[in-house]
Order: sequence, then C-alpha cells, then structure tokens
Amino acid sequence: MCNLAYDYLITTFNCHYHELLHLLINYKLKNLPLYTHPFLQEGFAVALGGRGGKEPEVILNLGCFLEKSGFPSYKDLLNSNNYKSNDASMSYPLSGLYNDFLLKEISIEKYLKLYLKFSSSNNITSTISTSDLPAEEDWLNFLNEYPDNERIKLDFDKNYLEKSVEHPAFTISRQDDYYLFSTMENLLFSDSDNDGKYQSKIFNELFPNSIYNGEKYLLRVNDTEIDVYNLYTNNLIANYASGFTINMKPVPKENGYYKFLLNKDLFDEDLTDLQIKIMEN
Repeated sequence: MCNLAYDYLITTFNCHYHELLHLLINYKLKNLPLYTHPFLQEGFAVALGGRGGKEPEVILNLGCFLEKSGFPSYKDLLNSNNYKSNDASMSYPLSGLYNDFLLKEISIEKYLKLYLKFSSSNNITSTISTSDLPAEEDWLNFLNEYPDNERIKLDFDKNYLEKSVEHPAFTISRQDDYYLFSTMENLLFSDSDNDGKYQSKIFNELFPNSIYNGEKYLLRVNDTEIDVYNLYTNNLIANYASGFTINMKPVPKENGYYKFLLNKDLFDEDLTDLQIKIMEN
C-alpha cells in the first residue's frame, strides 16, 4: 500500500511500480483531496505500473481480453460502488486499459483535471459520466487497434537464419526486434552481476525443491502458456495464456519443441550473451 500521510510505500514486492505510481501522481498534484474515484486512482496506477508482481502489459492484455470477450465492461465500473464490489482481478485490468486509452487520447493536462474532478475530501460515491469521457467511437477504435501481445508472438516468419545459441533441448535465433525460441524445457538466464547472497522469492515459490543460483530471467512454457519472469524484481514481465485470448490458440509445437517469439525489449541484455540453464518442466 501507499501511505499517503507519510509518503511511505509498504510492500512485500521487490519492485512495486503500482504503489509508486500512486505516490507520484499525488506528488504531481500536490494538494490532492484524500479520496479519488477508484476507476481513475487504480486505473492510472495499473496503466503505468501494472499490479504487484505483474508489469503493465501483462495486466492490460487481460483488460483487453475482458472487454472484447463480453465480461464486465469499463462502463460497469464508472460507479464507485460498483467498482469496489467487483473483484480486483477484473476491475483493475479493465480500468487500467481505459486509463491507458485516456492518457493516449487526451492531453495529460486534461487527464489530471479529470482526476481532480473526481477527487474529494469525502468518500467517493459518485459515477463518472460518459459525457466526461472521450467519444465511444474513439474507445472502440483504440480497442480494435490494441496490439494482441507485442512481447510474445506465436505467428512469425520461420526464416530466422541467425541461430545464436544451439543446444539439444533448445535453440535461440535472432532477427530484428525478436528472439525466436525453439525449446523443449523451461530456461534460466544468468548474468555475472549477482553476488550469490540474493534469493528470488518468486523462484523459491515456483520451485521450492530447487536451488536458486542468482539467475536473472526465467522462461516457463507449456502447451497453453508462456511466462517470462525477471527474478531480480520478481515481476512477471510477459505472459501468454491461451485461455485469456479470443481464439484460444495453444503454444505452437513442432517435433516436441515449443516455438514462439519474445521481444528483445523485455531484457536488459542480449540473451545470447547470458549463461543459459535448463529447468526441467
């Protein structure tokens, strides 16, 4: 949580962008009233900061799925009481996606005015009117043009000729802005910066019977899901789950090898310069 009275962040997460965003927008607005409509307050923090343990794109992709698939719409969350009565696993992604739209559609000055308009010294019980928001047509255009998943791609040109790392259990090739993976197993990536004292909480939760040796990235893959973790921040930085897509497409598999693309922007380093270790499924 963000304790606004003292500007403290209280968290069990290594890297909690969401709560930091609460602090930063309050710092920007200076004399902000105590209460803000949760659709804007939480939506802003999700749009730019994700949620604890999950980076923004992971949450926003879920919001896009919820809106497109006919689950609760953002309109169901414009009433503050309705927002609070919905499970955060739905309200946060939906409001985050809509706030992402607002931040891109209107100027930041107009966004901050809207944020202030629905902030009060009394507990918020109001409804945000659609007249205060951009035209529905603009939202639908944004939704239709929203990229399915820019960090993980299942459809790709197979003519990746630059094979950078080859192993009997996996191959990593490079082309343009992506790495092409062909792997049978989960993979761990290590750099040389870890002093051996740090322990990754998420690694120990996922693999309680294994020893953590300072690896920075974890790639987990199976027939229906791809997860990429930064083990230094303990954040899920990219995710594909077929059950949360419109077409329910499984992870492509050929001769026992899962094949997919990962955007290079996910990583601070060139993956092919790191030490790679197999983590059996």
